[in-house]
Amino acid sequence: MPPPADVKPFYVTDGNQWDLVASALTARGEAWWRMPFCDKRSNDFFLKWTESVSAIDYSTFKEGEQLVNHIPNNKVISHKKGLLKSLMDHKRDTGLEIEAFLPQTFCFDAIIDRVEWAKVIIRD
Repeated sequence: MPPPADVKPFYVTDGNQWDLVASALTARGEAWWRMPFCDKRSNDFFLKWTESVSAIDYSTFKEGEQLVNHIPNNKVISHKKGLLKSLMDHKRDTGLEIEAFLPQTFCFDAIIDRVEWAKVIIRD
């Protein structure tokens, strides 16, 4: 059954303490309506709170009208390795001296970084 027109429908995935999110929204005193778990593929939501980014269909996402709790392609800033790569690319492209705000960092996936790390350890 769809909600009345004056409420904000939200979907939370079953798991990962979904009830905390649902309780927080309904306690706000605003007209929030929790969509049933079986509506996981529905795009008729105002807010969608999921455990993983893969549970969100960004091809049907309505920017400015809907909210989701995951940002697509966020690994470029939200994971250490992604952030390091983004900063190193930015340094290469702009010449920005990231060493002023980023401590010396090594990515052990690259053999060159492991060699540089070993040099630092031996030197110190």
